[in-house]
Amino acid sequence: QSIFNSNAKYKIVVKGRRFGLTKGAANDFIRSALEGRFKKGLWVDVVNSNIDRYIERYFLPHLNKLPKSMWSWHKQAKIVEIKGAYIDFRSAEHPETLEGFGYDKAFLNEAGIILKNEYLWNNSIGPMFWDYPNVKVVIGGTPKGGKSVFEELARRGNDPENSEYQTFHFT
Repeated sequence: QSIFNSNAKYKIVVKGRRFGLTKGAANDFIRSALEGRFKKGLWVDVVNSNIDRYIERYFLPHLNKLPKSMWSWHKQAKIVEIKGAYIDFRSAEHPETLEGFGYDKAFLNEAGIILKNEYLWNNSIGPMFWDYPNVKVVIGGTPKGGKSVFEELARRGNDPENSEYQTFHFT
């Protein structure tokens, strides 16, 4: 089963480097927005500077093929709007920018790094999904060793009794 077509609420992707998850997530966000499958999206990354690069390299080449009336990129606010849906781009380096909002689609990039900080999941990121029973969250990263929320979520996804979580392993 495909990561982006899984029915699990939380898809944990344990992967090696250069797997292509980030580009795949960008493509999935664009397609999902064009198909009207979500209204409020969240993309979390390690640092703000990565966000600009992902927009420029993974989003804009595809969005520029669409009529300009269908999409917009608000660089200062770090928001992409596509056909009535929006994607907030936030970094783990500023957790205060993550709190207080709710989403129905999310992608956590480099979760092996960002979820080493338990506070981010328990107080900033996780609570945003509590009121959205149909939220779809992809949590991807390379394990960094040691105890972390990322490793705990991956364990939950390996439990066949827990249908809310599904773990995918790729090298």
